Amino acid sequence: CSATPRARSPARKGRHDRRFEQAHGGTLFLDEIGDSLLSFQIKLLRVLQEKQVRRIGDDKLIPVDVRVIVATNKDIAQLVRERSFREDLYYRLNVLPLHLLPLRERRADILPLAREFYREMASSLPKLSLFDVFFAGKLDELMQYDFPGNARQLRNVVEFLVCTSENGLCPDISPAFGEVVPSPSRPLQDEQIVLEALRERE
Repeated sequence: CSATPRARSPARKGRHDRRFEQAHGGTLFLDEIGDSLLSFQIKLLRVLQEKQVRRIGDDKLIPVDVRVIVATNKDIAQLVRERSFREDLYYRLNVLPLHLLPLRERRADILPLAREFYREMASSLPKLSLFDVFFAGKLDELMQYDFPGNARQLRNVVEFLVCTSENGLCPDISPAFGEVVPSPSRPLQDEQIVLEALRERE
């Protein structure tokens, strides 16, 4: 769920508390944590420290055991220096940081991700062709695109192609990239790297 509740009505103020309850014993993912308000950061820190939540309008404390994963494209350390992100929350969250490179710098992941997104969509559309048949002759074009929107854009591209396909074959890919101009054609990365990535994920 997004961690950017900048305009919340009273009815929505407790939505994160409810999600902590729902995630009890599991994992809760909070996206865009770098854009969250200080008021939300205080509440999140309290939940992480005390491991309990209180519903809106209720004095009862509810224990929660939740593993929290957060994501951001911001430099949180810089936000701490600018005093727009709480330092104590930063150190509470910064247990196992993972720095994910943009998709254009890990092209070996494009095919496995596209294959997985396609598989998810094909599960509800049984008439779709196999991945390699659907994208026949189009995989090079997919691999050469920079995907400034990273995996989210790749998923949208695959969904667009599935929705606009005819006779079970991939249509022209270029409209799926939107208004962003694809990068010039370039050689693919080492074919062996791509094949190894595919084998690991299949």
